[in-house]
Amino acid sequence: MDDGAFVQHHLAQIYDDIASSHLSKLPSEYSSMVASTIATYSIYTFVSNASLVRPLGENSRLKITQDLADFELCLEQLVVKGGSTATLSQMDSGRPYAELRAVRSMLFWNGLDRDLEAQPADIAKAILREVWVKDVRPSTVFHFLFSFAPSLLSSPHHSKRMTVEEYVATLVKYDGSVDDGEA
Repeated sequence: MDDGAFVQHHLAQIYDDIASSHLSKLPSEYSSMVASTIATYSIYTFVSNASLVRPLGENSRLKITQDLADFELCLEQLVVKGGSTATLSQMDSGRPYAELRAVRSMLFWNGLDRDLEAQPADIAKAILREVWVKDVRPSTVFHFLFSFAPSLLSSPHHSKRMTVEEYVATLVKYDGSVDDGEA
């Protein structure tokens, strides 16, 4: 997988197949609604999975950032092929798209690199001052912070004895919605 991006190798063809094999056979009002739901669910699921990556070194951050850009393009094409006149930024009040874009900035936050002895309250204040934090779900920020933790500290899905897939399924519903505290 090192020779290319994850999205290009594993997801692009799937979304293209969904659009050509399934959405194209639906009436336009339904296909655009289904495409929007698929895109919203996909964004939240992808971002939730990406935020669980540990350890998160510079190379991993760059690969995830490239995947986020490729993913955005794939989903934009899905929505267009689904017959929607809306863009990703217009779906579900723009929240999923805003999070997708904000995660790129979040990945390069270096608040913990500056002061390794910082107090938790100072770290929380530093995060809350970031522009991207308003667009990212609390669970995504929480999981991202685990990328800075020592490996001795278990990831949330490990402590719950769940696979990543099972854990992410508790965060995002199939209709693309998230809990009220997460929106």
